[in-house]
Amino acid sequence: TEYFYYLEGSKDALLCGSSTDSGQCPEGYKCVKAGRNPDYGYTSFDTFSWAFLALFRLMTQDYWENLYQQTLRAAGKTYMIFFVVVIFLGSFYLINLILAVVAMAYEEQNQANIEEARQKELEFQQMLDRLKKEQEE
Repeated sequence: TEYFYYLEGSKDALLCGSSTDSGQCPEGYKCVKAGRNPDYGYTSFDTFSWAFLALFRLMTQDYWENLYQQTLRAAGKTYMIFFVVVIFLGSFYLINLILAVVAMAYEEQNQANIEEARQKELEFQQMLDRLKKEQEE
């Protein structure tokens, strides 16, 4: 821990990057890739699966502001464009997807209810026909 710079009250070391618009290291420290990833290793873009988890977290807007701050600090301000696009378009897409699933489930349930009502009506009509035949005999 003596090789990492921690802000007071922070569980993860301060992130920095080597690009000009990313977060810079404090005086006396050098920015290198070392140690574990932030948030107990759950926040990274190292593999497709971790990147997908981070993207899903961003689209659902679950603690996305921390991911935003970490990415800007490590990679630079140009990644703001990525966050704006994903938050507006990705979240819009995800909400529409959820609404479509709910609408389809509602329609399926509605069709099942209509079919059940038709079946009951048919059975009722058959019973009435039998009763009429029995009364005629």
